[in-house]
Amino acid sequence: MRTTNVLPGWILIGFGLYIWIRDEQWDTFASLSGWQTLLIIVGIAMLLQAYKGRDYTLILPGTFLTGVGIHFQVVGELVIWPEHLGAFSLFLALGFLLQHQKTGQGLLYGVLFLIMTGMVLFYDQVTSSVNEVIALGPYWRLWPLLLVAFGCYVLFFKKR
Repeated sequence: MRTTNVLPGWILIGFGLYIWIRDEQWDTFASLSGWQTLLIIVGIAMLLQAYKGRDYTLILPGTFLTGVGIHFQVVGELVIWPEHLGAFSLFLALGFLLQHQKTGQGLLYGVLFLIMTGMVLFYDQVTSSVNEVIALGPYWRLWPLLLVAFGCYVLFFKKR
């Protein structure tokens, strides 16, 4: 399977369009003149390289950069958009799941980040529901240490 390197071309096209639109000062695109747009351009270029150039290792960073750029672009404009750290783990989960779709790797991490995103975004609802079902009391506050322990396991003990 032959890969082609289209990343520099797409970045140059994206940056050229960005500078041209910014210099023309169109009112329609006034909100797209920030650094967030540059993140989106680089992320989309990485995704194009991943899918068109068959370089699937760029799916995760491309998805993450595009998501972070979109997050900072719309966080103040859309009322329903979460202004929360959990949005970043959602982009990681999406990246791992998209990477699994093409390479067959990353499903476990994608699902774990998706579960963590749900727990972080809906922390108050999750804690009240868990306390109603199981009387964990003060032990529930220790769940982030489970994430640390799992991260240490993945880094130091899991055989590759």
